[in-house]
Amino acid sequence: MSQLILIVDDDAELRNIYRHALERAGYSTVEAANGIEALQTIEAYFPALVIMDMAMPKMGGSELLEKIQGNPETAALPIIIVTARPEYRDMAGELAVARFFLKPVGPNEIVEAIDEILNS
Repeated sequence: MSQLILIVDDDAELRNIYRHALERAGYSTVEAANGIEALQTIEAYFPALVIMDMAMPKMGGSELLEKIQGNPETAALPIIIVTARPEYRDMAGELAVARFFLKPVGPNEIVEAIDEILNS
């Protein structure tokens, strides 16, 4: 059974690109367009890893990270941040996310990072 990855980004085209790359690499995927949807999806599917943007409507990445890492059931969930905003780099280090990428980032780089995180 393949590992499930949650892709959280308000850009449907980027979610589609990441989904195709991950599925080619043998992962299953679920998607969310904002932090509220992401929390619901995590509760419903408990993915192996989350790829997330920081700037999203309804609930942005900062609040989503706080909720994931503040919940004992999800605190250890590996998170990869993919954002166009470099100011989030320091916060990512403070919150101990698994990886931080600045957009644009190639889908193959994301797959390689996921492989390293989940297979180490």
